[in-house]
Amino acid sequence: MKVTQDSLSKKTAEILQALENFGFEKKDIKTLSYNIYPRYEYYEKQRICPENFSCPPSFGERVLVGYEANQTISVKIREIEKAGEVLEILGGYGVSNISGPNFDIENKEELLRQARKMAIDDAKEKAKALSKDLGVKLSGIQSFFEGDNYRYTYSKTASFEEAFAEDGGIAPEIPVGQNEIISSIEIIYKIK
Repeated sequence: MKVTQDSLSKKTAEILQALENFGFEKKDIKTLSYNIYPRYEYYEKQRICPENFSCPPSFGERVLVGYEANQTISVKIREIEKAGEVLEILGGYGVSNISGPNFDIENKEELLRQARKMAIDDAKEKAKALSKDLGVKLSGIQSFFEGDNYRYTYSKTASFEEAFAEDGGIAPEIPVGQNEIISSIEIIYKIK
């Protein structure tokens, strides 16, 4: 087990150093999980029986053949246009399980607050215009509902399998698409 653990530690240290050399700050690199577990193989054994005797069926034996270790690390890429280069670096170190990139908005709450305010202001203006057209007066808000506020749209891109299929050392192209913060609200007013 120690050999497996040492091998993983050495490879992880090399990858972390490469990421640091690329310009990542330590705060943007985080371990999500670390696992070591035994690896077994199943061997079938034949029973030896004397002639003229019926022999029970063969049996199997589970044998420990080693250990497997893996570490899952999350890397926050702040310059999206460098995502392909990061994937190329990781591929160069033999990283075999790459998940992502996952695109998110860093200051999502502040943008959501701004979107909500714009939606509320818009709803108020529409309510005023509608009350004028209907010949009624608004006398306060009866209820308020806010719906789903986050949407991700993206451009068509080649799959990672296609991107890594060639051994030309070319960084995969990662179209980033567009993140949108939307505010969907419903305001019900009391009328006089």
